[in-house]
Amino acid sequence: MFVSSLFANQLKETNYIYIDYENIETIDTIKNKEFKYIENKKALPFGYAPSFTVWTKLTLKNTSNKVQKRILQYESPLTTHVNFYYDDKKYKEGLFQISSNRKVLKPFFEISLEANEEKTYYFQLSSKITTLIVDYKLYETQIFYEAEISKQNILVFFFSAMSILAIYNLVIYFIVGSKSYLYYVFYIMSVSLHQFFYTGYSSIFIQNPYLVESIIKAAALIVALPIFFFSLFTISFINARENHPVIYKYLRLFLIAYPIIILTIVYLQEQGWIRNIFSVILLLLVLFLTLYSVTKKNRQSYFLLVGWIIFFGSMISMYLASAGIYNIYNDIPYLVELFLVLEGVIFSVALADRIKLLEKEKEKVQLSLIKYQKNETIRLQSMVDEKTQKLQLALQDKEFLLKELNHRVKNNMQTIISLIRLQKESIKDPKMSEMLITIQNRLNAMSEVHQLLYSGNENLEFISPTEYFTSIVNGIKETTFSEDIIVNYDIKTYLKSEEAIYCGLIINELVTNSIKHAFTLNSGKIDIKFYKSENKKTLVVIDNGVGYDKYAQDSFGMKLIRSLIEIYLDGTISIVNKNGTHIKITWD
Repeated sequence: MFVSSLFANQLKETNYIYIDYENIETIDTIKNKEFKYIENKKALPFGYAPSFTVWTKLTLKNTSNKVQKRILQYESPLTTHVNFYYDDKKYKEGLFQISSNRKVLKPFFEISLEANEEKTYYFQLSSKITTLIVDYKLYETQIFYEAEISKQNILVFFFSAMSILAIYNLVIYFIVGSKSYLYYVFYIMSVSLHQFFYTGYSSIFIQNPYLVESIIKAAALIVALPIFFFSLFTISFINARENHPVIYKYLRLFLIAYPIIILTIVYLQEQGWIRNIFSVILLLLVLFLTLYSVTKKNRQSYFLLVGWIIFFGSMISMYLASAGIYNIYNDIPYLVELFLVLEGVIFSVALADRIKLLEKEKEKVQLSLIKYQKNETIRLQSMVDEKTQKLQLALQDKEFLLKELNHRVKNNMQTIISLIRLQKESIKDPKMSEMLITIQNRLNAMSEVHQLLYSGNENLEFISPTEYFTSIVNGIKETTFSEDIIVNYDIKTYLKSEEAIYCGLIINELVTNSIKHAFTLNSGKIDIKFYKSENKKTLVVIDNGVGYDKYAQDSFGMKLIRSLIEIYLDGTISIVNKNGTHIKITWD
């Protein structure tokens, strides 16, 4: 059922369960009850706020000739009352009765069995407010604390990254003045608050039972806050008030009523299905608004849709895990945290798109200035001078804003890259380490554009592809330890800054794929060409590796490449296997 079989050669386990529907049993009376034997070793979900008490009986027999000491950890940090009985003693744990000496994320108990000894342990479990998932595991002491340190380090990285994203967007809000960034700051803060309790991290810092109980009774509010601020961010980001006034009118009415409804649910302590139904309705309304905006070809809605999918995926993952339907953490630890950091990267790309819009506004100001100077007469010369001065100041402000935005974006993204690089050193899981390297290289590809635009580049319209591509490839070779791979460049034209991020991400994915999959040994050759012919730009990446695997087209990296080409560059891609892989991308 619940207990890990890592030590089956030393401890023999037997699990039983009993449901106390009347909530009247004690440790003395429960011993006379008939328990049901459990064969399935998976966690047992009982949903949100069940009205009954669950008793489990665990029998362990030490089959060795040595004393066996173990840590028995209860795996759900959200269960409010976890009472553990053994050796005629009662140990209280759980969200509402956190022990003062607990410095770990989840309830745990130390047990010991003498040589060839058999003991029976009882769990009394109830959770009238939160979800109840019965699941506990045995660990050797050293393994338990090593795993706990690793978990806490990853959560520290997550909360640090979210804090940086919040500060970064707050700075952008003060520079640009767009409320969408302020709403996104509140969203990041509310998501971090939710994860603070959801992951059990709060148990380390908040151990006052009355304070914890007061906070958890407002669980509906903690869940509702991220959804509320994400909805406000969505409406502001795609400018629904002007672009979709009818939908905005009804959605605004629901948003006004939503906080009142949630506060009423908290006040009445409603723990049934009504607790979450209004949040689900709001999510569906915002999803409809986003999809409708996509059909109207609203440029900002494309970025939002990607971020919305990531947000929805994280919410569904947390719900399935909390309800005990499917715990994705068992297969991909910290997937939700990774989703939320990835969402921040997506909106960094959205910021780059907003910079492009600012450049267009600057061009309009310049054209307006020229036209105004040509059409004005000498009689209005004094007025012309005054207007000209105002327009020139506006132009200088926008140029300074563009420079400052590129500088701040570059600095913040470098900070995130540095955090990822530091965290990667302490992670032992190869898959997690590889995922962090991939995120690091993608962030680096976007960061290099802002570095080139800020550092002495007077012409913000074009950048040097040779310098940009070389910097990206060097970063990849450094993180993948592939210095023996030779990369040749044949660059014959400049690259527009508005297309640079997309080309950089494409180069990052293609070179990374070649290094990882094309060469059987850590050696090979990659050619990168970029030229313009008949008003069409062409990017070519060739390697002399083992060739293109047709199944690779379903990978996330290949889907990302095709999306960038088709949606943002409006171009085409062709892939040919000929003495390696020959990839050609063309756009206007």
